[in-house]
Amino acid sequence: MKDIDTDALTAEFKKNLAEILKERKAKTNPKRLSIEAGLGETAVRDILQNRSASPKLETVYKLAKALRVPVYRLIPSMIDQSYEHIARLEDEIKHLMGGK
Repeated sequence: MKDIDTDALTAEFKKNLAEILKERKAKTNPKRLSIEAGLGETAVRDILQNRSASPKLETVYKLAKALRVPVYRLIPSMIDQSYEHIARLEDEIKHLMGGK
């Protein structure tokens, strides 16, 4: 089974978070978003400046909720990897069931 590349997911998350903040710069900023998400006031800044190595999925969820976007807007390849994993599991089940 292929492992999830957390470094790539983290980089993708940071890139997409920065893009959303840039799009919404008139409405929010890293400090405001951190507070709205229920995180420490420097959380988003720390993520964007690589002071936070790999944010927890709970943090990603809180930020997505505060931004009013689905999680996959921040980490689209996570969804792709999940579908790939499901497809591999389905193949394994078919094999175990005798190819039915």
